[in-house]
Amino acid sequence: MMAHPAPKALASAAFHDEENAFSYGGYQLLDDIVVPLFGEIHRWPADCIGRPASRKPGEWRFVFPVTDPLINLQLREYCFALLNPSHPVLRRSLIFLSAVPLSVVTIRASMMEIRKIMDWGRGQGLPADLGLWDPEDWHDEIVHKASQVESVKTVAFHVTTIRRLRQLAPVLTGISAFDDPWGDESAASVAAKLYDEDAPSRDTLATPAIPPDTWWPLLRGAWTYIHTFAPDLFRWRDHFAQQQESPADQPRSTKAQPVRPQETDALLKKWLGTRGNAVPVHEVSYGSVAAGTPMWTALSKMVTNGRAMNIFADNQSGRPRRRRDAVRAAIGEGRVATVTASVGRGKGTGAPRYIPPGTSTGVTQKQLDEDVRRWLADRAHPGQGRDDGAVAYADQCHRARLRTAHAPSRDLRLRRGLDSDARLGDSRDPTRRRADLLRLPGRPLPQDQAGPHAPGTVLVDH
Repeated sequence: MMAHPAPKALASAAFHDEENAFSYGGYQLLDDIVVPLFGEIHRWPADCIGRPASRKPGEWRFVFPVTDPLINLQLREYCFALLNPSHPVLRRSLIFLSAVPLSVVTIRASMMEIRKIMDWGRGQGLPADLGLWDPEDWHDEIVHKASQVESVKTVAFHVTTIRRLRQLAPVLTGISAFDDPWGDESAASVAAKLYDEDAPSRDTLATPAIPPDTWWPLLRGAWTYIHTFAPDLFRWRDHFAQQQESPADQPRSTKAQPVRPQETDALLKKWLGTRGNAVPVHEVSYGSVAAGTPMWTALSKMVTNGRAMNIFADNQSGRPRRRRDAVRAAIGEGRVATVTASVGRGKGTGAPRYIPPGTSTGVTQKQLDEDVRRWLADRAHPGQGRDDGAVAYADQCHRARLRTAHAPSRDLRLRRGLDSDARLGDSRDPTRRRADLLRLPGRPLPQDQAGPHAPGTVLVDH
């Protein structure tokens, strides 16, 4: 059986093949995700604008039939126009859509309805130009649709799709302009009639009229919010926004944020150009990862300061490949930091990694012992009959360490045994530190710390 080549694609008179499918909709394109072009005739994945977790990959892409070049072009033009509602071509054609585009799911479902309409018309022997259909043809088509489904809303969506097709006809190849088959009648009313249901009347109010003695107080209350409370609300909003801003030396967020590919390339170039920066690689092989392979995710976070973790991901784009080549060139120069097997699997604590705000690397027992010894060696600190002052100082040292490492929550401190109460009785090392403090000889308190005691009073151990 011989494979037949796909028919040659037709060119659009309205849109260019090299135009991005997501250009004029206010989209925030994700870094390093390929953006489909209008000239791609088979599939347009929408991953470049971010796929919600609730949507399957198949629901987040447009797939066009390639057997009929004309239908393929018409469906691509239809989807492209809805994805880019502020495109200059639409404005010049006096097509004015909402600046906020419809969702990918809605446009995809609408395109599939158009395809069903075309297939039904071909089966009925109607013209391929949908603009040449008579109003009776459109009526027969929605009757056929109503016979296949039981939902009024589904038929109403079908009617709305036909009206979108009519609105976009000036930029669709091979579809002439035509009048609305149902005039000013709403899509819900058209669908309800097909099921012999009572259609909602435009003359019937959904809610009774609100009397003046009710809405006048509401109006005065609304004006109070605008005239009296608005300045305070705006001031509080700005204050809270300023409170939530991260310091200049900390990243804006620990989750990935859309950035320009050029900015990511500049960050990588700066990181590789900094002396002392070494590429983390795995020490031994495990699974499908060979020894000496760079830890791409960890390196991604190190380069972007925690904002992205997949700048080296292979996504059929040449840019990530060039980044990986630059990293391998640095490895060839000997700039390598070998990571042990346990750390390479993410189980160790010494791996090169980004520490986001709200977490901590913890404080070791050795560091706490050093804090106490340093305090004891300083003769300027007053001695007290109880160890509260020394422990308070050690606690201050500990809290200072935590602040420099982005202090964890109290619950996390308790789990790690770092809380001041836990240090006094939960382990042998804190007990030893407490004993060292109790052996502290008496020292005179400074004048400003003597409290109710006379100047020069000496407090000794009891």
